[in-house]
Amino acid sequence: MKFKKMKGIVLGIVLFTMSSLTVTAAPMVQAPFTAAQLVDQSKAALAGVSSYHVESVESIEMTYSLTPQVNFFHSITTQLTANPSCIYYQAVESTTTGGNTEAASLERYTAFEGNVMKEYTSKNNLQWTLKSRRAKQGVTGFSMQDSFTLLKSSPGLTGIPVYTDGTIYQYTLSSDDVAQIYTFDAASMLLISIHGVIPGKNDGIQNITNRLDYVITYNMYDAFGVPAEIAGAAIPIS
Repeated sequence: MKFKKMKGIVLGIVLFTMSSLTVTAAPMVQAPFTAAQLVDQSKAALAGVSSYHVESVESIEMTYSLTPQVNFFHSITTQLTANPSCIYYQAVESTTTGGNTEAASLERYTAFEGNVMKEYTSKNNLQWTLKSRRAKQGVTGFSMQDSFTLLKSSPGLTGIPVYTDGTIYQYTLSSDDVAQIYTFDAASMLLISIHGVIPGKNDGIQNITNRLDYVITYNMYDAFGVPAEIAGAAIPIS
């Protein structure tokens, strides 16, 4: 099974109880800046980050009361851990149709060793392979600002209001039938979650449920790197 995004179908995550991030005692009031300004401040705050970790699960479930044999569930769970010397990415994809399940997985470590970039990859829990290449001149590590891709500046953010309770900042980005709620820690200005608000469907015959969430943590993975057993067992390939 190839990893893919299902166009027109929004997928999601259940990693932590989101209420701990969004429900507070204080009321939400409008902040004195726009979403565009908040994104710029958050991207600037990444300069002080030494590592970060992103967990996500995107999912869609379709069930049919009259024909349960065609019930469908699809999910993609990912993890991304990054520090200046190593980036780890893992994706697990699963599709169940009529009781039959197909699954695929990918793991990859990308690490700098001096001016050499090494990429360790395993698909579907099989043999690890190693690709090595020279890094660009003068590049010996990853930029936390450049490698963090969940925040993107755009003209459309200029008119979007931000709300705060003093502990968090939030804004909502809407497109088509999907609304994504971006939540930032007010003290650090760093993005800590993205939650998708996606309307489902239940007409008594067909029920569709979608989920979309990301949870981000920072500065807890500074010593993270390629495990010695993986580096030692990987087969070099060209």
